[in-house]
Amino acid sequence: MRGLSGSPLAGEFTFETGSPLTVEILEVKSRTPNLQIGELTELEAGRKWKLACSAKPNSRPAVYKEKLEMTVKTSDGEDRTLSFNVALNHRDRIVLQPKSNVKFLDKDTRALLAETSRPIERNILVTGGDQSVDFRVLDVRLDAGISGIFNAEIVPVREGKSYKVKVTLSSYQNKKNVLGKLTIVTDDPLKPERTIWVMGQFFQRRETAQKGR
Repeated sequence: MRGLSGSPLAGEFTFETGSPLTVEILEVKSRTPNLQIGELTELEAGRKWKLACSAKPNSRPAVYKEKLEMTVKTSDGEDRTLSFNVALNHRDRIVLQPKSNVKFLDKDTRALLAETSRPIERNILVTGGDQSVDFRVLDVRLDAGISGIFNAEIVPVREGKSYKVKVTLSSYQNKKNVLGKLTIVTDDPLKPERTIWVMGQFFQRRETAQKGR
């Protein structure tokens, strides 16, 4: 189940038998306090059910792994206990993919040493936490230490709903590593700025980096 942090979550799950045996569900319960069990509806006698579940709001974005337990009696007379994992995904209003860092690894950057090399690109997808969130990406900024090494631009995917930030590396560097923050500025009223790390690796020996700085 997923939804915005600060709001309750709700979802429905469908269960079907996986053998010729018919099943009577005796009890459904949560093994953890974050998951609440709602109404169980039988869709096909002894074969198929729909279960409603909910979860209380969480103040911050987080993913919790919960466990649902079901006690059943099968038509062979046996009582069985079944366990199911349920993920509760309390999402941020604005979601970045990747969420924490963009990497230009040595195995990729060494291609920039060739005379006919092309710039290397990485994309950050910026979307709303759910369909109710409307926003615009207004600007993108690079830390001073990496602004002359990387370039970043905003590419609308679906105006008001999703954007790409394209990060480009055009030349090899005479440093083993470069690292800095990229800041994405939006018009979201609650948290207008999101940051993500940008890293580059350049492990070739200095004298081979003919295109470096």
